[in-house]
Amino acid sequence: MALAVAPAHLRILIMAAYPRVLFGWRLSPYIRKPEHVPDVLTTIFGRQPQPTFREIVVALDAWGTNYGSARRHRPAIKAPAAELEQLASFGRPFLNIWKEIEPLLDPEIITRAMILMTPPHERRHRDFEVPTNPGPALNNLLPVLKWLSDANNYTAASLQPENSHKTHKTLERAFLWEPLLQLMKEQGVKPGQYGDFSHGIKLLHLALGIEPPNEGRVRRTVYDLMGKGSKRRPALSE
Repeated sequence: MALAVAPAHLRILIMAAYPRVLFGWRLSPYIRKPEHVPDVLTTIFGRQPQPTFREIVVALDAWGTNYGSARRHRPAIKAPAAELEQLASFGRPFLNIWKEIEPLLDPEIITRAMILMTPPHERRHRDFEVPTNPGPALNNLLPVLKWLSDANNYTAASLQPENSHKTHKTLERAFLWEPLLQLMKEQGVKPGQYGDFSHGIKLLHLALGIEPPNEGRVRRTVYDLMGKGSKRRPALSE
């Protein structure tokens, strides 16, 4: 049976190891300040067996990765449906024509054409590599472009919260707070059970190297996910 790790000894155990490896899990670059992760664990989850802490660390790392990726794509929340549909439509005729003339375009012919197109005085300074055959790549890309032209599919592929333009759900809520609260439910842990939950969220943001959380939105998220049916919003600490 795995022994529980007391919060007082957790930091010593973790920081004694390689700083980016926690409980045997190598953290992604999205965890910019791993030295804060032990405080996140103990503030929110308290005393847990080592396998449980490893499970939490793996989940936290995945949330950070998804959040970072979603944040990179945030400027393009609106799906470029019309443009993708046009690309998919224009690409099919091109691919059909390419399939017909491809046998006539031997790589040697293309290479020689590239040489002849280049002024003689520049040829010795150029590296004439045959371009990659666009046929297979385009054949694989066209159905993807067609699929992405659907706004819901684009939203899912770009890791944006579903219907974010209508619900105004933040990336922090969708990729950090809600998954954390769901994992707490699974572990039987309530907000504020082991420490100030709001402070735990701040530590999580600090570990990821992102802006401090909006406490009002954090409280709203806790209420929506764990406080429904109650007459008042739950406190974030006890």
